[in-house]
Amino acid sequence: MKHATLGVELAGLLAVLIGLGWWADQKWQTSPWLLLAGALFAIVGCISKVWVIWHNQYSDRD
Repeated sequence: MKHATLGVELAGLLAVLIGLGWWADQKWQTSPWLLLAGALFAIVGCISKVWVIWHNQYSDRD
């Protein structure tokens, strides 16, 4: 049950950071740079979240 919400967490992280980037682009007319920055931070966050979960799950097997 520990990983049951992982997909929702990752999708939420992507939606929030990309949404914030889009909103900031609209506010300051910097399109598409803040949207791309939000997407990059979201992708890095998702990869790091999955890596931490994987590392914690398989580090006990040594």
